Amino acid sequence: GDGALMAATVAKTRPIETVLSGPAASVVGAAHLSGLEQAVVSDVGGTTTDIAILDAGRPRLAKAGAVVGGHRTMVEAIDLVTTGLGGDSEVGTGADGGLSIGPRRVVPLALLAHDHPSVLATLESEIERGVARAGDARFALRLDRTSGEASASRSQARLLGLLEDGPRSLELVVDREHLAIPLDALCRQGRVVMAGFTPSDAAHVLGLQTGW
Repeated sequence: GDGALMAATVAKTRPIETVLSGPAASVVGAAHLSGLEQAVVSDVGGTTTDIAILDAGRPRLAKAGAVVGGHRTMVEAIDLVTTGLGGDSEVGTGADGGLSIGPRRVVPLALLAHDHPSVLATLESEIERGVARAGDARFALRLDRTSGEASASRSQARLLGLLEDGPRSLELVVDREHLAIPLDALCRQGRVVMAGFTPSDAAHVLGLQTGW
């Protein structure tokens, strides 16, 4: 994770040496693309943003070694600051009534509407209602289409069947069908994912992103 190269045989026998290698590669790539010797590099991913320093054309290293989960590994690696904010971080309402971001990852609404245009009618109807609800602009989307309903409970199978033809709003899934418990279980299993408003969608609103 120090931005150097490693043979596959070394990575196989000493995988701990690859810790933080992804962000290190981002810094090395930024140095190559920018041609800069000194820079602050911000790598925004799906759920986190990693910030590192490019010093004399190479990543600045952590003197005490990489710290993972509060544990000092003593492995030489990039000096990194990570925050739980990414392009797919869920934007919601905090306990104080203000905005909260993360830590859950959701499918951006712009991507969901690109792949499933039918959700636009649901979003428009929620806007026209004029009264905001907790489940507004939130959808459940089925990912698993291989194992079927055989391994699911009766309520989980019912939810999977409801999502068979595409995403469904939380108003339908939770408020009308009362499937909150199986929804939570299937999300933990990775068979269903949530979609909602994200920083990527905010970038669309601000005209900073045009993908999807």
